[in-house]
Amino acid sequence: MRLFVSIDVPKKVCEVVAEVQHYLKRRNLFEGTYTDAEHAHLTIAFLGDVEEEVATKIEAALCTVEPPSYPARLGSLDYFERGDHVKVIFINLVCPELVGFVERVHAVLALYYEPDPRPFHSHITIARVKNSEDHERLRRELVSYAVPKIEFRIDGFALKESVLHSDGPTHTVRVSYPEVK
Repeated sequence: MRLFVSIDVPKKVCEVVAEVQHYLKRRNLFEGTYTDAEHAHLTIAFLGDVEEEVATKIEAALCTVEPPSYPARLGSLDYFERGDHVKVIFINLVCPELVGFVERVHAVLALYYEPDPRPFHSHITIARVKNSEDHERLRRELVSYAVPKIEFRIDGFALKESVLHSDGPTHTVRVSYPEVK
């Protein structure tokens, strides 16, 4: 099974994600895929394909991490590039305390996966760009978009399973931390 650790965001943030996606679709700036706005989340660790026995150990390891309880807010619209092409469009998530939380999660999972060597960047993915006729115009449009500075509270995390389908992945919560009874 494909597993990842994530933080879900409240409905008001999902609505902003949908608004940004609608704006980008109207502007017709690129070809690519959009994330599921209803299930917007912040990925903490992508574990990849994991056997059931290891998944059980991961669940136990994550139980040792104190769930986050931090104030957060949406930041600017931004992008990751590969070469000189925009590849991933996202909304920055402003929450300085998340860096320490992510380090603790990565530390308890060190036996079970190889973390991304790049520094953690707190963000909510909006879209993945396959092609753009004018990357400079796309960049200008992205940095000029004013994301509402919605504030919310991060109050937990989850271990999720991702199943890939032709129309995109579906994510199922395997365990919530703190566990919802």
